[in-house]
Amino acid sequence: MAPPLQEAKRDYYEVLGVKRDATQQEIKSKYRRLAMRLHPDKNPGDEDAKAQFQEVSVAYSVLSDSNKRRQYDVGGHEALGADFDSLSLDELGFGATLAVALFSKLGVQLPTAVNPKTLAAAQGEGRERAIELRLNAPPLQRRIDKQTGEFFKVTVSEEDVRSGFCIRAESPAGSRFKLLLLDDQGNISQQEESQKNPPGASGTAAYLFFCPFSNFTVDQSPLSASLLQAELQELQVPPLFRKLELFCESRLPRKLVAGTHYFGVYGDNYFNKVKYQVDVVRLNASVAKDIEQVENKLLTKKDELKVFEKEYLEAKERYEAAVARADKESQMIDEDLGKRRQLYERYLRS
Repeated sequence: MAPPLQEAKRDYYEVLGVKRDATQQEIKSKYRRLAMRLHPDKNPGDEDAKAQFQEVSVAYSVLSDSNKRRQYDVGGHEALGADFDSLSLDELGFGATLAVALFSKLGVQLPTAVNPKTLAAAQGEGRERAIELRLNAPPLQRRIDKQTGEFFKVTVSEEDVRSGFCIRAESPAGSRFKLLLLDDQGNISQQEESQKNPPGASGTAAYLFFCPFSNFTVDQSPLSASLLQAELQELQVPPLFRKLELFCESRLPRKLVAGTHYFGVYGDNYFNKVKYQVDVVRLNASVAKDIEQVENKLLTKKDELKVFEKEYLEAKERYEAAVARADKESQMIDEDLGKRRQLYERYLRS
C-alpha cells in the first residue's frame, strides 16, 4: 500500500500544479484534469495512481475551501492538524465520503464499481470456470444478471502478439457493462466502460486493444465525460479546446506475452439482464503504420490547441475589454450630447 501522505508533506499548490495566487476556477479546473487521469476506477490495481489521487483530492479539499486555504497559507500543513493529510481512501471508504463529496462539488456523478462478489470470483471459481475463446472464432452470445460477471480465457501465440489482437464485447440491445482485463493473480488490471456506438450504429461496445506499438485511446468513460462537460460550462470556452482532452496514451500494456490470458464482462445494468456477444480478433497489421501516423498527428494537434487556447483567451479578454470600453465611450458621448442639448436650451432662454 502507498505510504501515508503525512510522510511526504508536499506543498498542496505543487501537488495540483497551480500558483499560490491561483483563482478558485484555476484550482478546480486543474483538479478535474488530474482526477480524470488518476481516478481509481480508471486505474484498477494501480497503487501509485490511487496514492496520487488521494494526494490531489486532499490538496483540492483544502485549496477549494477559502477558510482552510487561508489557514494553510499562513501556517502550512501544521495549521490544519496533524492527521488531516493522512486521510486514506481505504479508511474513508472510497466512494462514500471524501471522493463523493469532492466530485459532487464539481457536479460529477461517480461511475459504479465492480462489486466484491465479482472481484472474489475473478480470483477463484470464476477464473477456474472461465470460458475458452479462440482467436477469430464467431462471437459468443451471452446473457448475465445485472451486477454480476463472467470470465473468459484466450491463448495467444507469438505471431498473434506480433500482429496485435483485440478483445471485443458488444451489446446490440444497448446494455451497460464493463470489459475487465485480469492479471496473473486475478486482480483487475484494466477496465473499459461500454460506450454507445457512433451515430448510425445501434447498441454499445467496449474494446481492449493490444498493439505492437504505443497506441492512444479516447477516454469515453462517464466520469471523464462528466468532468469535461462541467469544465466547459464553467470556463465558457469553445468545445474545440477540449476536443482532444480525452485523447491520451493507452494504459494497456504495449503487448501481452504469448500464453493464456483471462478477462471478464461485468453487467452494469440497474434492472435488466445484460445481453452481449464477445470475441477475440487478430488485428490487420497492414494498417498499423497509418494508425500511428494519424495518432501522432492528433497528439501534435493536442499540443497546438493548448497554445491556441491561450491565444484565444487573451484575444477574448482584449475583445471583451474593447467592448466594455466601447459601451463606456458610447455612454459618455450620449451623456455629453444630452448635456449639450440642455445647455443650448438654457442658452435660448437667457
